[in-house]
Amino acid sequence: MLIVTVNEKLGKTTIVSIPRDSYTEIIGYGTNDKINHAYAFGKETMSINSVQNMLNIPIDYYVTVDMGGLIGLVDAVGGLDITPILTFTYEDESFTEGVDRHVDGEAALRYARMRYDDPEGDMGRQKRQQYVIQKLLEKLLNITSVTRYEEILKTLEKSDRTNFTIDKLLSIKNNYSNALANFESDTISGSGTMIDGIYYFVVPEEEKIRISNVLRESLELEKVDTLKHIETKEKQTVPDVKNHQPSNSSFYQEEIKDTYVEPAYVPPVKNTQKAAPVTPTQSNSTTAVQKNDDKKVETTVSTQTTQPTTVAPTTVAPTRTQQNSAVTTPATSNTTVAPKQAAPEVKNKNNQ
Repeated sequence: MLIVTVNEKLGKTTIVSIPRDSYTEIIGYGTNDKINHAYAFGKETMSINSVQNMLNIPIDYYVTVDMGGLIGLVDAVGGLDITPILTFTYEDESFTEGVDRHVDGEAALRYARMRYDDPEGDMGRQKRQQYVIQKLLEKLLNITSVTRYEEILKTLEKSDRTNFTIDKLLSIKNNYSNALANFESDTISGSGTMIDGIYYFVVPEEEKIRISNVLRESLELEKVDTLKHIETKEKQTVPDVKNHQPSNSSFYQEEIKDTYVEPAYVPPVKNTQKAAPVTPTQSNSTTAVQKNDDKKVETTVSTQTTQPTTVAPTTVAPTRTQQNSAVTTPATSNTTVAPKQAAPEVKNKNNQ
């Protein structure tokens, strides 16, 4: 998952990755589990509510992209120019550190997906995914034709879900040029642990508060010293999205191309503890959460904006892997993104 915020006043766009195995409360399901399972249990609504609750930030816009959608999106913008930060070969695609190259959708996906040959493991993969998203956003923002944007949105409709409109995209492009020219990232730290034989990435409470305040500052929200007072929406209203499901919608039964075999997923036993409600602070902020796994990419975006005297800023944050873009109505906007540090690599079913 990725969260992206854009703040024109601060002149920066921040991207943060939430490690897929992060152990947290799944709002609306009544139990704790991996954050990436929220989408499997309750699609965008449960993903958005769970991320809002975990980090005490509002999310208004989202993009859910599966791997096929990422390939199509990269191809739709004419490919990406990248400079690999690591030398490796994955699925017959070779990359050389420091050597510039142009990649199509398939190659971009392979560059973002590889994990086991990266000395930093999943954290290294998160960095490459953030980089691909950054390059994709830069390419999207260089498009000047409204007709071209319409064509790209049609490409998204085939395998992705989003509540972004052309007007929103153009608003961000036109009002957040300074912020979108400067990308920053932060890293969520934590540790890997086994709970009942299943691997989880546990984020300390103080680290959640730190990341929350990084994002809240970008969204121009008051800092907090606890996550107990949730200020996000009690019931997230996910704006209307296209009436379709992403391809390969079966999250747990999707094909895995890595060299290991993932055991069948066993859903957690629901506990009797009542899930904490998510109370919203009404704001126009853009945040996107993106979910990342070997075959799918989901992005949840929320937008918060503070109305400026002249220009409208936007905050964007994505969720669920791959790809992510968030836009909001013009206003003076903030952007903060924090990537999460990957836990020690454990090759078992849920650590993918």
